[in-house]
Amino acid sequence: MQKQTPDISVVYVNYKTINLIVNSIDSLIKKTKAISYEIIVVDNNSNDDFSIIINKQFGSQIKCIALNENLGFGKANNEGYKIANGRNIFFLNPDTIILNNALKILSDYLDQNDKVGVCGGNLYDENMEPTHSYCTFIPSISFELKNCLFPIVKLETLFGENYEFNNSNRPKKVKYISGADIMIKNDVLKKCGTFSNDFFMYYEETELCFRIRKNGFDIVSIPNAHIQHLEGKSFQIDPKDFEKIRKKRLIALDGEKIFYKLCYSKLYILILLLIKGVSTYSKFFVAKIINDKNLLVYNENKLNYLILIKNNEQ
Repeated sequence: MQKQTPDISVVYVNYKTINLIVNSIDSLIKKTKAISYEIIVVDNNSNDDFSIIINKQFGSQIKCIALNENLGFGKANNEGYKIANGRNIFFLNPDTIILNNALKILSDYLDQNDKVGVCGGNLYDENMEPTHSYCTFIPSISFELKNCLFPIVKLETLFGENYEFNNSNRPKKVKYISGADIMIKNDVLKKCGTFSNDFFMYYEETELCFRIRKNGFDIVSIPNAHIQHLEGKSFQIDPKDFEKIRKKRLIALDGEKIFYKLCYSKLYILILLLIKGVSTYSKFFVAKIINDKNLLVYNENKLNYLILIKNNEQ
């Protein structure tokens, strides 16, 4: 008898987050109704007996893949995708809790809308407050031109109140979905490709959504799919551990640089960085004149960021 293809393949990446994944899977099983799914957990060489713990908790229904090294977010998800059989693929962070029948809501929307390639739900933080779920802008020249006014003018003013959380109660086209809960049609991934192997962490979902939109598919936020995102729990750093903070920023820097190189021409990148530099230097000096310490620190960090970009380009 031929095995039935699941509607959804859920792919988790574990890196020393086994307790978080267990809680996430438990919430998924309890809340998901009237739709079939499979769960795949890819371990980035955590050395935490993840497969033993998962099998003990859930039995053999969970597929486990143990990697010999930490490949990062995107490449590890790609390894999970290789054995995924679902019509729709749900890349889900370990630090998430499913709050309603979100998987069915998202999957049904993809099935019912041919032009939509990607969707995601509304995310809530550990206090059940709205948190970053998507973005209506991406790193670009137009963003940097608007960003000339930020943080003097709030992002809500520049990009609209719902620039990262959908308060509209209706589906909304966006530029990218947070990598915490991104559901993509399998057929779209076959056509457009999966996460780029050039990334280790950060910006990989931004680049993938950019590529999918370039191929003519829409990216949509679905507000009635509710998921809690315990943001940062899967990548906790002691605020006093400056070396780890520096390394995290360098990883983010590399992600942004790779995004630029994969998505834009050299001339476009040059113009973008020029605008970013002028904007940052201007706001740095404004902060010094008005003696706004918070604004000063923010732009001083950003200046260091630009210097890192310049040094890494050489």
